[in-house]
Amino acid sequence: MAVTSITNVACFVSALLSLLFAIIVMGVISDKVSDKLESGTRYCHYELGSNSNANNFSTSVCDFGVAMGVIGMLASIVYSALSGIDMFYPVEMIATKLAYILRAAGAFFIAFLWLICFAVITENYNKNDIQDLAFVTDSVKSAMQAGVAFSFLATLAWVVIFVFTLLTVKRVDASVGTYKPHAESPAPAPAAQ
Repeated sequence: MAVTSITNVACFVSALLSLLFAIIVMGVISDKVSDKLESGTRYCHYELGSNSNANNFSTSVCDFGVAMGVIGMLASIVYSALSGIDMFYPVEMIATKLAYILRAAGAFFIAFLWLICFAVITENYNKNDIQDLAFVTDSVKSAMQAGVAFSFLATLAWVVIFVFTLLTVKRVDASVGTYKPHAESPAPAPAAQ
């Protein structure tokens, strides 16, 4: 493995970590934080403090967290596959520069979505008072805190993917001038008669 492919290894490891973080966020929110009453009404523990009416239950924050977990999981699978291919089959030419720029833009977009998810979950978690959380079990409180923490870690993982993808673009940019697709072979000598 060449020294210059360390950026691909870092992207691969970060994508696998973000896959793990997305699975954790999706799992803790869908399993512990989103709940049902005896009447069958769904509600989200993150939104307990924002409900002024006890009969007005909302699940939008939990739904957003689960959706972001699914999007993050799918994007992590794609990025880890692309980075894995790049580790074993490095190609450095102008056509791949555009592909790396598009990957960097995608990584920035996913990092931005995770940042929004982190902000929304954190804001709604902080709205809860002690009275709101009095009937919530410790495992649900821990799940709520895990949703906040791992959405932040997923944001950081995608920022790392973005930075290392930009470094790969820079590396490809520097090597474009030295890249020769086919080495010129000397012309065959004329046949002597």
